[in-house]
Amino acid sequence: AENTNAVFEVPDATTDARFSKNPLVSNGPKIKYYAGAPLITEQGHKIGTLCVIDNKPKELSELQKKKLTLISTQVMRLLKIKNESKQNLKKYSDSKSFLSGLSHEIRTALTSISGFSDILKDKLKDNEDRLVRDSLDCIFASKDHLLELVGDVLDLSKLDAKHIVRVNQNVDIHKFINLVVK
Repeated sequence: AENTNAVFEVPDATTDARFSKNPLVSNGPKIKYYAGAPLITEQGHKIGTLCVIDNKPKELSELQKKKLTLISTQVMRLLKIKNESKQNLKKYSDSKSFLSGLSHEIRTALTSISGFSDILKDKLKDNEDRLVRDSLDCIFASKDHLLELVGDVLDLSKLDAKHIVRVNQNVDIHKFINLVVK
């Protein structure tokens, strides 16, 4: 029984009945020597060969055949790594799309909250109860902070697409600290 996972070698294609009439042997590059190591997936499927050709007849040594087999194995490992990288990139892209969609949904809900809190603030602006005024201030500050966070998540996709411009801005540290304390 012939080992179909071994290197397949044709020392002189012009004298081999399987190859002598092939246009690559009789015309074209006039191939005389062919050796091929199978490219085998982890599941055992043969998807092609890693070939060595020459225009002179020859034979590989056992060491050369072993090296050809090792190179074919390495090719399959590299193909697997490339495939895994593509799959990971797709998962990353899908995650970004999900976050972007979720951010839009959250922003829509926050816009509604913002509108109603504006109405409340307007109705209660003359309220003398300090707790009511402080609570409204906290609601507004939290709403603004959430809108910024959602905007930051949306900016991540813009950053990857290089469609974002960096803007430096001043921050009122006292106002920020008071917000954190509240």
